[in-house]
Amino acid sequence: KEILEQLAEELKLKPSVIEDINNFKDRGFSDYFALLLSKSYFPGEKRIKNAFHDILLSIANEGNAIIVGRAGYYITNHLQNSYHVRLYAPLEWRVDRFSEKRELSYQDAMKQVEDMNKNRLQFLEYFRDNKKQNKPFNQEFDCSVNSIEQIVDQIWSDLEKTFLNDAD
Repeated sequence: KEILEQLAEELKLKPSVIEDINNFKDRGFSDYFALLLSKSYFPGEKRIKNAFHDILLSIANEGNAIIVGRAGYYITNHLQNSYHVRLYAPLEWRVDRFSEKRELSYQDAMKQVEDMNKNRLQFLEYFRDNKKQNKPFNQEFDCSVNSIEQIVDQIWSDLEKTFLNDAD
């Protein structure tokens, strides 16, 4: 949230634009055309994503930051003192949880989860650098079989081993 708020402030964007970014939504041609005809300032999508990249990277470079999602892995994996976790789960499990949380039918939840997946992948693709080899994730967890407590305990243990032992 802090990154998105900083992005909105830096680019003088409206909250609705930030909400689109937060939900991995790209604005359609008609949205851009309407904005061109209005008196509102709207930077191009590339400028927004580049500013997002720069803000996220500066936060990571300051250190002691936890960046959840939003292409953090692709933007920061070249940093030496970084630790990257991938959380995943089977589609059916995610749909069931989404359906329950949002009180939707399974079919409606499936459609929304599929749309979110597609939008997230498009967003991530912008930041993926195919020319450079990304280092692997430090840990990967299947959320359908690992509890939040198990995941946190394992990450904490790894961080202590990796970063506290290096300080000795």
